[in-house]
Amino acid sequence: MQQSSFTTLMEADTEGVDAPRVSFESIVLDGTKSRGLHMFRLAESPSVLVIDESVKAALKENRPAEGWGIVFEELDSV
Repeated sequence: MQQSSFTTLMEADTEGVDAPRVSFESIVLDGTKSRGLHMFRLAESPSVLVIDESVKAALKENRPAEGWGIVFEELDSV
């Protein structure tokens, strides 16, 4: 989060909001924290689904004629 840029939409609290809700302008991931997962959502922005290259390749290889309706965006990692 320290190297990402975002706007905070809702602060985290002790009453049920585990992580702040944010709108990212740019995301920088720490690759050591993904624990080898191929796909995950960001707690801070549940609409963001992060996938690795193997998932991206599988989606492209099996793309239906009408498409998936998704947009790929490269993320920086440290």
